[in-house]
Amino acid sequence: MKLWNKTVVITGAGSGIGRALCHELIREGCHLAMVDLDVQGLNETKEGLSNTDRRVSCHVIDLSVEENCKELPKIVLSEHPSVDILINNAGISAYGKFQRMEAEVFDRVMSVNFQAPVRLIRLFLPYLRKRPEALIVNMSSIFGIIAPPARSAYVASKFALRGFSKSLHLDLKKSNVNVLTVFPGGVATKIAVRVGETQSWSDHKRERLSRQEQKLLSMSPSYVAGKVVLGIKKGEHHLLIGRDARLASIAERIFPRSYWKKLQFFIHRKLN
Repeated sequence: MKLWNKTVVITGAGSGIGRALCHELIREGCHLAMVDLDVQGLNETKEGLSNTDRRVSCHVIDLSVEENCKELPKIVLSEHPSVDILINNAGISAYGKFQRMEAEVFDRVMSVNFQAPVRLIRLFLPYLRKRPEALIVNMSSIFGIIAPPARSAYVASKFALRGFSKSLHLDLKKSNVNVLTVFPGGVATKIAVRVGETQSWSDHKRERLSRQEQKLLSMSPSYVAGKVVLGIKKGEHHLLIGRDARLASIAERIFPRSYWKKLQFFIHRKLN
């Protein structure tokens, strides 16, 4: 896919992978409609962009609210003549055992990570179908491949997005719209700041969890963004990013019933 002059709607653009993707896409000559709940983050992303002759709009929206999603296409198309690419990148996480997690926390993770992408695809698809070539990018995760303990909400949302994306790809296979599902491994982003059971933990316990996760989150957002853009240009529809994502995929296929025990050995080595 040629990216020059394409208009991209990207959620979660205020930080992390979303911000890095905006930098990569603007260098490719794309126009951007950046979506995030974080006003300051969006402004910082926009201020940091280098190619100022591209159209760039910012849209502050809480994607967990269905009505907000419904309004987004109209708002975007009031500032851009068309939409060629939709990147569902926004995501939140939660940590804790299912029986200790409040239903509101679980439901919000599902709403942002899964329901919002489904809503946005349904809303933007008629506009994407009008373009000569178009693309939907869904950011799943290594936890859309394997299911570790104490992350049931996040895992459920990313497995759901994975399955939905695979079926959607087949539904649209004979159309002008490609579907790319991305599975990054551990990335150093703000999503590592978790909600859920951690809210009732001591500061010491939260700090220990944070230190452990930082050791596992080794990839930079810019590295992931570069791989995603390359995958877009190559016309990929399934993209594993990072050694840990590739290892998890292999382990899940070879040891479907016991992969977590196998992977714990490598995790322990990395933490010590």
